[in-house]
Amino acid sequence: MILSVTSCSSVGNEKNPSAYSAIYQSQQEQKYPWDKDVTQAAIEAIHRSVRNIKKPKKEREKNFPADPYSFPFNQTEIKEYEIVGYSNSSVEPGIYQIDFRPTGESRFGPRITVEMNIKTKKASRVYIQADA
Repeated sequence: MILSVTSCSSVGNEKNPSAYSAIYQSQQEQKYPWDKDVTQAAIEAIHRSVRNIKKPKKEREKNFPADPYSFPFNQTEIKEYEIVGYSNSSVEPGIYQIDFRPTGESRFGPRITVEMNIKTKKASRVYIQADA
């Protein structure tokens, strides 16, 4: 999709003052404080981790996957994923931990977490967490 904006003013657009709002909402991820591009980048980071896990350890990219909780990354094939939760902190408000599971799988058990900067749309690491 290509979006071209020629004016930042609503002058002359009195008949449709919510045009910019409608464009924003079409790109916004439902129920989440980021747009769909962030979700797509997070899923691509999971796929990147799956591809990396198949490489010899010396050739793997750092943090794709990471292992901060000593829980091994167990994804061996690229699947469809769905968001099952997210969190962030006031210390780094633009950094979110977005949790995924393969689509259609149980809501219980380990989850894949992608640490994302929602402003730059860049993943910094992917890891597995056990549910409490």
